[in-house]
Amino acid sequence: MKKQRFPNITTTSNRVFTRIVLSIVRHSDPVLQQMGEQRIYEGDVMETSQRSDIRVSDFQLISSDFTFTHEMIGTTDFDAFLDEISRGALAMYESQQRTLFSQLSELTERAGQTVDAGGKLTWEAWMQTLEKLDLQFDERGDWVAPTLVIHPNQQADLERVFQEASTDLRKQQQLEELLQRRRRELYAKEANRKLVD
Repeated sequence: MKKQRFPNITTTSNRVFTRIVLSIVRHSDPVLQQMGEQRIYEGDVMETSQRSDIRVSDFQLISSDFTFTHEMIGTTDFDAFLDEISRGALAMYESQQRTLFSQLSELTERAGQTVDAGGKLTWEAWMQTLEKLDLQFDERGDWVAPTLVIHPNQQADLERVFQEASTDLRKQQQLEELLQRRRRELYAKEANRKLVD
């Protein structure tokens, strides 16, 4: 009796199906694409930190349903099969987006990293935001600006704020003073850090 190949076919098709779905989900939104992905090898939480204050959120379920009818399979209707994969993957993307931004909102609120700008992006709101964030500096001490996630409707306002700052010496000085102060704080913290064997 000949050995059935169904387990191998099932394993391979599941792997291909998963790759297709994940590719669609990852490339559905430029914001999610910017964030990249981070593999987690142990634990089941997402965390954010501000200075030494860490906030943790449990993983949340994202899901979607896929329906492959007997007719699709029996007639090998490949177009219908791909349409269903795309529909299900986009539903999964929407679930991922809702969950991610809900978790981020909860975490940043608990960590005290939110700024209520009243729906209007201004230089003052930007400076308040930078005050609340852990600013990053590279090995040369140059500031590594954070990745901004904003609604597309706010793009023009953000560009206006940065354009004004590039031509306003007072705003440039205000930013430079903030960066110098935060750089000094970081260096002082690093100088006092104790290494453990």
